[in-house]
Amino acid sequence: MSLTTTGSLTLRLVPSAAVSWAFVPAIEVAALALVLRRDERDGLPRLIDLFCSGFGAWSLWLIAICVMFAVVPPTLVFQVFFWWLEIGAAIVLAWSAYVDYCFFREVVGRNRRSAARTLLVHRC
Repeated sequence: MSLTTTGSLTLRLVPSAAVSWAFVPAIEVAALALVLRRDERDGLPRLIDLFCSGFGAWSLWLIAICVMFAVVPPTLVFQVFFWWLEIGAAIVLAWSAYVDYCFFREVVGRNRRSAARTLLVHRC
């Protein structure tokens, strides 16, 4: 938020934006806890850490949007932003779904069908 609005990172805006958007990871963690079975919740803090490590693609995509608004000339920003939003979001969404599917398969230990169903429920 700070980079997009002012073109720089300011100490005054960074903490307030972080607090304002803290509900997003909180919802992700709550949804993860809901789709895990009781016996899978034993190492919940570790599972949360591993699950959140898959947020890299979304983080880079969002940072690129901020940099775009800060660097690209205003006359071109919406042309560039439109393509980045459309194509970039599709790529990031597909990659994120794959990473989450692999998490449910490899880390949680679900079979293919169960991992796909869990991914769908989690995303909903």
